[in-house]
Amino acid sequence: MPAISAGNSTRQNFQSGSGEVSSRTGNSDHPYQPFISPEKHLYSMAKKARASHILVKTEQQATQIMKRLADGEDFAAVAKRFSGCPSGKNGGDLGWFTKGQMVPEFEKVAFEEDVGKVVGPIKTQFGYHVIKVTGKD
Repeated sequence: MPAISAGNSTRQNFQSGSGEVSSRTGNSDHPYQPFISPEKHLYSMAKKARASHILVKTEQQATQIMKRLADGEDFAAVAKRFSGCPSGKNGGDLGWFTKGQMVPEFEKVAFEEDVGKVVGPIKTQFGYHVIKVTGKD
């Protein structure tokens, strides 16, 4: 199961099988450490990303979906059942896209988060997303 992050300012990671919760606020003396990561720099250089998502109307629904995923439910199965986007029938897969093709909030997650990471809720003009980053190129 991939790591899962909450999309709010307290962003937490739920590590697979460990039951541990770790804050993304960082434990470093550097004031910007929570926002700096060598991996993030490499991913921000990616020209293409691939992601799947689950689109719902409310933050509460997205939070409930995050819990289902943290409890081990399959992302594609949850997308097929709950997503309000036509991509839901394909397990939420949006395919490959380049920068500028998605709304900024979605693009930021797709290009900055690690492959395999599930992040949400992310609010956009379309509703609330739970996003799984599935590739970088």
